[in-house]
Amino acid sequence: MHDGQKHGKGIFILEKSHNIFLYEATIDRNIPTIQRLIIGEENKEWRQFIGQFDASFKPVKAMMISSEGNSYEGQFEKMIPSGQGKQINSQGDILEGAFSDGRMTGICQYKNGDVYEGPVDQFEEQNTRHGKGKMTYKESGISWEGVWSNDLRHGQGRETYADGSYCIGEWRYDKPLEKFTQFDANGNQLE
Repeated sequence: MHDGQKHGKGIFILEKSHNIFLYEATIDRNIPTIQRLIIGEENKEWRQFIGQFDASFKPVKAMMISSEGNSYEGQFEKMIPSGQGKQINSQGDILEGAFSDGRMTGICQYKNGDVYEGPVDQFEEQNTRHGKGKMTYKESGISWEGVWSNDLRHGQGRETYADGSYCIGEWRYDKPLEKFTQFDANGNQLE
């Protein structure tokens, strides 16, 4: 204590709602300045946060590592990624962009070299494309830009081939509908 306020280094443990919180912090006038937080969830994974925390000991800007092999570095709000950040999941996929309410809008680089630009809904290990985005497949050189729903092409879209030719049309549940307009690499409509 210093002038009636917490001050110095310390470790404390808190059990709340079947979770164990282990805090390791340097506290300056009741505000944690350097901190590590480990949360062990009952019968689940643990998460470790290293970084900047607010006066209520919640991460503001930190690196989070989980026992499942996921990591996130960036801004947090109420213990959830919120703001600019970078996530690497256990499969090696990298998501970088703006995070908010379980959704990321930015770039997802898959381990196989494919790249997706657009919104991604995040549920545990799944990163689901949802909304208007563009997917580029490294191996084939094909890209698809349009509306995604639950990781499926679903709505108006454009598929561009490696030679620059493309087609525009409607997709439903990841399958193209019959009516398409095709174009060559110069934008001339094909019959």
